[in-house]
Amino acid sequence: MTGKTTSCTCTMIVLAALAAGGCGTSGTTKSRAAAAPDQGRIAYVEETGGEMRLVTVRADGTDRRELEHLGSPEVANPDWSADGARLAYEISTPAPHAGVVVADADGRGAHDLTPRGFQGQPAFTPDGRSIVFEREAGGNGIWIMRADGTRPHRLTRNPFRAGEGCGCDTDPNVSPDGRTVTFVRVKRDDELAALFSMRIDGTRLRRLTPYRWDVAVKHAWSPDGTRIALTRNANFAAGPSANIVTIRPDGRDVRPVTRFADGRSAFVGSFSPDGRRLVARIEDEGAYALATMDVSGRSMRVLSRSTAVKPRFMDWGPAHAR
Repeated sequence: MTGKTTSCTCTMIVLAALAAGGCGTSGTTKSRAAAAPDQGRIAYVEETGGEMRLVTVRADGTDRRELEHLGSPEVANPDWSADGARLAYEISTPAPHAGVVVADADGRGAHDLTPRGFQGQPAFTPDGRSIVFEREAGGNGIWIMRADGTRPHRLTRNPFRAGEGCGCDTDPNVSPDGRTVTFVRVKRDDELAALFSMRIDGTRLRRLTPYRWDVAVKHAWSPDGTRIALTRNANFAAGPSANIVTIRPDGRDVRPVTRFADGRSAFVGSFSPDGRRLVARIEDEGAYALATMDVSGRSMRVLSRSTAVKPRFMDWGPAHAR
């Protein structure tokens, strides 16, 4: 499922405005050489001129490893298992087909759990036994299945689907306690998208943010389950910049992380294993940077910088991910 750089793809690869923007307030930017190394590895996709490579790097940006992904021309949305042993991600093929793949952390042993149809945006449950994902089957929605691909069943159905555009329900993520699933519900492409939550069984559906926030698809739970990081104004309808905020799981207590207003943008990836930092993409007039920052937006560390390679779908693995 090929994606686009909007808030939803509905064809699964949600290349949603992950464009990330830098430091929030008066933080001090540090070079990669000066940055103290953090634990864990960051998985993400490098997009260059239509080519997409699945890679992992150490949290200080070193030791880049390119992973095989079943020869698919398109790959997106990697997600680490809690034990750091596996990655789930999405592939698209010319079949046409989009599938959920699970592989070892080094990329070996990859297999497509959903060999037919269109699905993607996978995320493991904390115990690693199940995967939540987006699926196009009888209407777009969030589904859950066992981590071996068996027993899939629907949790949501987006009510806004019309023609070729979204609605779509996308980017499901499971809370650290395994009880709650959050996801992005798109009401209107490139304009109206909100964060929702529900129980792991699909009950108690609740909207956490206004649709006018137009949140980017990618969002993340803090490791302790007390905050959710997301990106507002993903398609720049309300101004020239997208920015990262965090909220409580009930949608309250909005805290800015970045405060760009000059055309630079920040799009969040995920939290570090200790919950103190975020990985994001910085975008500034066609120049891109993979960076980390603390949760107040300060102390930015640039891990890589390029005018051609765009980092997408960043997921920071557990401290023992090697």
